[in-house]
Amino acid sequence: MYQVDGRFFQTIKYLFCGRVLYITGRMMWVWEAVEIDGTSEEEIGKEKNKVRCYTVKDVWLDKDSYTEKDNLNKIFAALNDMNVDHCKWDTSINMINGESLKSIINHVLCSKQYNQYIMGIKYD
Repeated sequence: MYQVDGRFFQTIKYLFCGRVLYITGRMMWVWEAVEIDGTSEEEIGKEKNKVRCYTVKDVWLDKDSYTEKDNLNKIFAALNDMNVDHCKWDTSINMINGESLKSIINHVLCSKQYNQYIMGIKYD
């Protein structure tokens, strides 16, 4: 069970366990979880929203490390500032289904559709 920003999440199963052989490595668990009301006996096992599943990642970070949310925000900021007219294009991959690659990428960047391909991070 994890508490994140005043919300409680009960893990269902682990999705990934990053085990390392050395003390200098980092341990990481990624869980499938559901949100519950709290930690009392009555609240444990009572899902708040039965149709919504969450992913909870528990990872060791150095004190001054950037969090994944920090890194994702930097990626989104770079994508928001990207100008496809200044990109170099591989001419061997010029067309996809009759549409130019530059046109497709420009549409995805302008409409911010790239957000649908990347998992969002609610809390660090």
